Amino acid sequence: MARALNALMEHKRACGAKQDAIILGQRLLTLDPLQEHVHRSLMVLYAELGQRQSALQQFQRCRELLASELGVEPEAETEALYQTLRNNHTALDEEADVPDTTIVRRWESPASLNRMAFPLPDKPSIAVLPFDNLSGDPEQDYFADGITDDLITKLSRLDDLFVIARNSTFVYKGQAVEIRQVAEDLGVYYVLEGSVLQMDDRVRINVQLVDAMTGSHVWAERYYEPLTDIFAVQDKVTQRVALALAGQLTHERRIRQAREETSSPEAYDAFLRALKKSRHLNRENFALVIGHLTKAIKLDPNYARAHAMLGGVYCEIANEGWETSFGMDHDEAYNKAKHHLKLAMRGASPEAHYWTSMSFSIEGRYDEAIIEAKKMIALN
Repeated sequence: MARALNALMEHKRACGAKQDAIILGQRLLTLDPLQEHVHRSLMVLYAELGQRQSALQQFQRCRELLASELGVEPEAETEALYQTLRNNHTALDEEADVPDTTIVRRWESPASLNRMAFPLPDKPSIAVLPFDNLSGDPEQDYFADGITDDLITKLSRLDDLFVIARNSTFVYKGQAVEIRQVAEDLGVYYVLEGSVLQMDDRVRINVQLVDAMTGSHVWAERYYEPLTDIFAVQDKVTQRVALALAGQLTHERRIRQAREETSSPEAYDAFLRALKKSRHLNRENFALVIGHLTKAIKLDPNYARAHAMLGGVYCEIANEGWETSFGMDHDEAYNKAKHHLKLAMRGASPEAHYWTSMSFSIEGRYDEAIIEAKKMIALN
């Protein structure tokens, strides 16, 4: 699926549908936020749209994820792209004549679980602060408040989110409040803040999502649209928040599950190294992935997630026709895939059902593939 989304994203970009390509890139990051090549593609897309600040912020997000989860720095290609964008001060965006209203807040002191007024819910929790009215006209407050109200309403309709009600967040209207304080007062993990500037027949909206537990921003975006499209802008912001949260939590859940499935720190480390390399579909990386996963399984023969990934690798090798490069034929590659996926099923991981579904689909066993896919959805 990730490969198909990658291809579609590149197709959209080539066709000039850059906003659609960005949405696909964000969707890819919900599947796996550590796909560094996707971060690079988004940086380029933002730059091509004239959104230099968003491109730079995408790099910062990528670097934070790689450092916190894998303890590594971005690849040289990513760093070079960042330096080019950072030094290119002439790359002004398409609304250069509009006053810059980008939110300046970038880092916050992290919130503390011990100071939470309420326990964190068992699903992603978010508070939407009243958007700032930057027009200088208090009479325009109604417009910024309306944007905030609509976002709260739209987000609250997402079953996977716990959204703080308007009455609780509007007490902060007009206050220079710290994100940490909001999170601790309301018992939430994420805080969304923004600003609105209405000018003639257009509106500019800046939005930033902050992870209160780390004090860092998850993403920040700017929209500059005709007022006739204000509802489309609201939908865009809501979608981006949902995607960002889904990606964050999917990744955290995967890492947590991987850690919980083994008592061997060395096996877990080998799994993470394999996870990093598995994002680039080529024979050289797959050889390294197999080595890391084989090491992980040797250290912990019951490591279900390592078996699932290794089964998926062999499935991809057979699907790509790379068997001879790995000293095996087509049937042998599939047999290895099935062997490891069978062992992975002991841990009931979604990945095991995903790759089993893929292998059945490749063999034309579609009814069985659908059954496995449904099991995957039920687990995740």
